[in-house]
Amino acid sequence: MNYDQFTLKTQEALQTASSLAQQNDHSEICPEHLLKALLEQKDGLVKPVIERIGVNTSELSAELNKIMVGMTGFEPATPWSQTRCATSCATSR
Repeated sequence: MNYDQFTLKTQEALQTASSLAQQNDHSEICPEHLLKALLEQKDGLVKPVIERIGVNTSELSAELNKIMVGMTGFEPATPWSQTRCATSCATSR
């Protein structure tokens, strides 16, 4: 993947998501990591859009934290498109 083709905001979000995964000893970046990164992004567009549709982003962020704490790895045999990444994160650290 050529990160240079992404916007700076996208590059920042991917870097933050990667850091979140590493901090939690996760072997892959899951959608939860990316959403958390997008919610935390300074001057980003995702948080205001989510808030505009009525979602409490503080509660969403707290729920993402709970999900990420429950993740312990990733089983690549099951694509996340078929099952949530969080539920497929079941290998030991």
